[in-house]
Amino acid sequence: ALTAQVGKLRGMYPQLVSFFVDAKAEYIFNFWHTTLAFFLRSHPPPPGVRISNVAPQFALSSLDVRDLGFWEIVGKSTIDAMAALIAQTGPCLSLSARPQPNSLPPILEVPAAVTSFSSRLILCYFLAQPDAVRLERLLAQFSISGVEIHCFTTAPLTPPAGRPLALESHAKQRALFKHYFDRCTGIICSTGNETIWEAVCRGVPVLTVPTSGHPEQMMNARIHGRAFPASVRAVSRVRIEDVRWLVDFKPSEESIAESSALRERATTFDAEGARLLCGA
Repeated sequence: ALTAQVGKLRGMYPQLVSFFVDAKAEYIFNFWHTTLAFFLRSHPPPPGVRISNVAPQFALSSLDVRDLGFWEIVGKSTIDAMAALIAQTGPCLSLSARPQPNSLPPILEVPAAVTSFSSRLILCYFLAQPDAVRLERLLAQFSISGVEIHCFTTAPLTPPAGRPLALESHAKQRALFKHYFDRCTGIICSTGNETIWEAVCRGVPVLTVPTSGHPEQMMNARIHGRAFPASVRAVSRVRIEDVRWLVDFKPSEESIAESSALRERATTFDAEGARLLCGA
């Protein structure tokens, strides 16, 4: 299959070359696209064209393999190989919540900070449906009062026989998710990046559950836990104690400092972004 894909890419070379010639680009930004990197490595653009590679995956190189599990090591090896290919085409910039060499702020638009925890709303998003089902069953078994819980998955959960769902279930949709995100006082989600960064920026806690079989999410959980120890709790399976931690969360000096630092970090893009991306 890989050989076939490489052959297909090579067959597209004339079309790709024509596209870049016609575009007369001064800058090319590659956001973790290994196919584009493979093409640019064999067909470098004319002198004067700057290539910048931007992706949160570059930050995973900071993880020590001695701290990782077997599947994380396998995943990191793959990511390191992809990063090495991409790096042959130009400078690589990570997205990092903390200031690091050759890194950009992870978010550009700073969301409004949470102003009150008096009305509790927990927002959930899961890549894998079984994680949402487990959460729903926990909530049905252990009653948690005084909190509104909305869960987004690829398709709405099916109510079990004989009882209603213990949470509000929605098919994923951006507008409705943002509506509840702006009101939420806590997040339960798979371990990507954007939702966690934006939640911490708002000042709300995150319970994150790496999707089973996704080593990159397992490593993301380590990165987020290290960056936000007071705001982010990573677990392999949702437990009712973790849900209660989220529901009963009270901002501490440490969590407020984490949120403030990330908000401040987001404001540095105007000053640093152009220099790093374009060499300005």
